[in-house]
Order: sequence, then structure tokens, then C-alpha cells
Amino acid sequence: MNEAIQVLSSQSEQLPIYSDSPGIGLPVAPIQAQPSSIFEQIDSLIQKLLSAEFGLDHGYAKLGLLLTEVSEQELWREAGYKSFDTYLELLSDKYHRGRTQLYHYYSSVREMRPYLTEGQMNEMGISKLGVLKKATKELGFPPNNDVIETALDPKKTVSDVRKAVAQNHKLTQEEQTGTWFDLGGFFVTDEEKLVIKSAFEAAWRTDPVIQKTVKEQIRTKEGLFRLCMEYLGSHSEPEEA
Repeated sequence: MNEAIQVLSSQSEQLPIYSDSPGIGLPVAPIQAQPSSIFEQIDSLIQKLLSAEFGLDHGYAKLGLLLTEVSEQELWREAGYKSFDTYLELLSDKYHRGRTQLYHYYSSVREMRPYLTEGQMNEMGISKLGVLKKATKELGFPPNNDVIETALDPKKTVSDVRKAVAQNHKLTQEEQTGTWFDLGGFFVTDEEKLVIKSAFEAAWRTDPVIQKTVKEQIRTKEGLFRLCMEYLGSHSEPEEA
């Protein structure tokens, strides 16, 4: 009996692995060994991102997914950290990445996880995912399928996703005259931010006053246009003799 068991055991070790998903009966490749803990996966992924060995935008989306798992399952407790924030601070110091950046990766995934699959978030990347997160917060509901399909299209840029959000959810057809002009974003100090906000508020207060009830995109465009016209009026190039 023992000899029979040994024979069966040795034979089973050589049997191919078969999938129980569609395509039943087809052998599948054995699963590759993974790092022993999620924390090792995070360290390994960050190292790849820093060395540019990985598709950056998509890699940061994957990082956000791993961080979300650490937070939601409170895995940081088992690893001996006082809190999830403490763990983020350690990663920030260890890899010289801003804590705000790390939190952005995490929060983008956390906020959009109810509406998108992990595969979709990885496919679109963290930048486009951030646009969808911002739109969801502003709208009170996730963008429609047209916007999501735009985000998933590898040929479409982050600007294209912002345009899709505006076209599908924020502006009427009559308000979409001209061509899409995306100023993007940039970093500012607290002092610079105050100057910019004060300048816009002054432009909005100028007659005819632009009320706060006006849509954000139209209000921003009109304020910027007024600032540009004021500057050009004061500093236009002198006519050549």
C-alpha cells in the first residue's frame, strides 16, 4: 500500500496544472514566486519605478493598489507601525518621495475602487485616474462610460480625459465653442498661490461682475482672459516707426 501511495505521489508531481476557467483542460504556466510580503512588493516596485525599469504611470497605479491594501486590511499593524501615516512617512524618507505624492497614489485608488476594476486602474495609469478622482469629487458621482473609455485609450492624453469630463458633464454644447485649451498644472508656493487667487478675484469683481454661480470653466476662462487683456493693454509692444 505504501509503495502505491509513493508511486501516485511521484506521478502527481509531474502532472501539468490545468485551468478551471474558460478554456478548461489547457495547461497553464506555474505561478511565479512573489515576494514574501506585501511590504517587499511595495519596496521592490518603488525601486523599479525609481530606476525607470517600469512603465511609470501604470507602475504608480499599481503602487496605489498595494498601499490601499495595506491601509484597508490594516497590515501596517502586523508590521509594527503605529499607523498607516507612519508607514507612508517611512517610505517617504526611505525613497525620497513626497508623502503627499504617496498619499495621492493611495487615495486615487481608494476613491475610484468602487467604480473601476484593478485592471482598469492599472491600464489607465495614475495620472488619468487622478483626473477621474477629481471629477468624481466635483460631480458627486463617477464620470460616465465615455469618459472612462477615453481614460483607458492609450492614445489619449490626460488633457483628453479632462476634455471628455468637461464635454460630458460640465459644459453644454453651446458652451463648447472653439478648441480645447488645457493649461495643465504647476506647483506654487503659498505666497504665489495667494497672489494668483487674489488676481483672479479682482478680475471677477470687475464690471461686469462674474458671479460665483457661473460654471467653473467659464469663470476661470473669463478671469484669465481679463488678466491677459489688462497686461497686454499696459505692456503692449510699441509700434515700429
